[in-house]
Amino acid sequence: MATLAADAAPVHLADEKIDNKQHDEQSHSDGYGAHDSGLKTYEGQGTALEKRLMRKIDFRLIPPLCFMYACALIDRVNLSFARINGMDGELGTFRGNRYTIIVLLFFPPYILTEIPANLALKAGVNPRLWLAGSTFLFGLAMLGHGFARNWYTVAGLRVPLGAFEGLLFPGAVFLISSWYPRYETQKRISAFYLGATGFAGFSAIFAYAFSLLRGTGRLYGRAMLGWRWIFIMSAIMTFAAAIIGLLTIPNFPAKATFLTAEERQLVLDRINVDRSDANEEKMTKAGVFQQLRDWKIWTMGFLFLCSTLPSYAFSYFLPVIILNFGFSLRDTQLLVCPPYIAAIVIGMTSAYFSDKLRIRFPFIAAGAVVSATGSLILGYGKSNGVRYFGAFLAVIGCSSNAPAIVSWSQNNVTGYTARAVTSAVIVASGGLGGIIASVSFQSKDAATGYRPGLWTTVASQIATLIVGSIYIFTLRRENLKVKQEGKILANTPGFLYTL
Repeated sequence: MATLAADAAPVHLADEKIDNKQHDEQSHSDGYGAHDSGLKTYEGQGTALEKRLMRKIDFRLIPPLCFMYACALIDRVNLSFARINGMDGELGTFRGNRYTIIVLLFFPPYILTEIPANLALKAGVNPRLWLAGSTFLFGLAMLGHGFARNWYTVAGLRVPLGAFEGLLFPGAVFLISSWYPRYETQKRISAFYLGATGFAGFSAIFAYAFSLLRGTGRLYGRAMLGWRWIFIMSAIMTFAAAIIGLLTIPNFPAKATFLTAEERQLVLDRINVDRSDANEEKMTKAGVFQQLRDWKIWTMGFLFLCSTLPSYAFSYFLPVIILNFGFSLRDTQLLVCPPYIAAIVIGMTSAYFSDKLRIRFPFIAAGAVVSATGSLILGYGKSNGVRYFGAFLAVIGCSSNAPAIVSWSQNNVTGYTARAVTSAVIVASGGLGGIIASVSFQSKDAATGYRPGLWTTVASQIATLIVGSIYIFTLRRENLKVKQEGKILANTPGFLYTL
């Protein structure tokens, strides 16, 4: 029986133990390099048992959440494909600001449900039922899109779609972050987010395939156009994801029934040795408001807003931009996919090295520069090939940054309440990025390639660099106080902020 840390429970293993290496004093440097926790930060999956256990948890947790969130993204953004597959003509969504209104109405309920959703999970609601149930419900809202008679019915259905989707993402982040030590989280959150984004990147191909069902069936006295089948088939895929989630998603570590008691204890001890918060504390109203007063949460929320703004912009408007290059409808839908596939490769590589080096902001800063550069090329390139290359850079940069910022926010808090509130605030702030994107890309700017909207995405990346640099300076100063004055951060002796 090995003791992992002074304040951590022992691991009850008969034949194996955790190889818990002590950091030398230099590993706690205040620079960007290295191990920035004054605790005995867990050195990661040392024994064969741990490796098998982590693979078991990964397989049970990440794929179903990834598939569910991919369906959420597809349901959220397939408006653009429906628009170019007949919805504009049948419902008149091209007139005035109708399309912008439809896009915009998704976000207020999406934002408002984030914090209550995670507080419900913290209060003891089973995440399997909660997340799978929300997925089924936004699938129902998506199904209704396929039977809409007019544009304002579609607009009205965006409200329940946003409300139920708002339960999924922050809950998934909260659940994932509850299972792993800090420097194993970004790989998992990136796999969850980028896997979903990459799968949703195929939404153009799915939409093209679904649209081929046009003419199959009749509705309201006319043949059903392809845009209706895009919504209907997307809803069926969402129902399938909900069923998979209902059958597979685990509870929080202390209550996970798919693990043995010995395996559960090992998971809890790995977390305790890293941040001493594996045991759930009682949620109180005072504790929630204390977290909401933490400036760090809102700073990270702003940074996440800056990453989701271009993400939403390209999700909703990249198909329209590429169509305006002069490509056919089929080619447009095929060309939307490759940038998102490239984003998975680059994003996972970035996540791997970010976890390995235990640094966050330098990778985020690089992503912001790449995304801003891509937006400018997309807006001002002299040929379609050059502009399409800009689309690659723009999508890669913002897609890589979104999970990195979520991981960073979870690294710098301890306790279940703090993680629940943090993930909810972060994701809700991302919804504001969607609102800004919706109103920044106007139909009247299509002739210029949506340059005003693209400049908005560039401004968001510049803001990321400025605010992130100030944030890093403040965190480094707080870390110095721990080392020089013995200050206690996050109510955890020896805890240092991740930079």
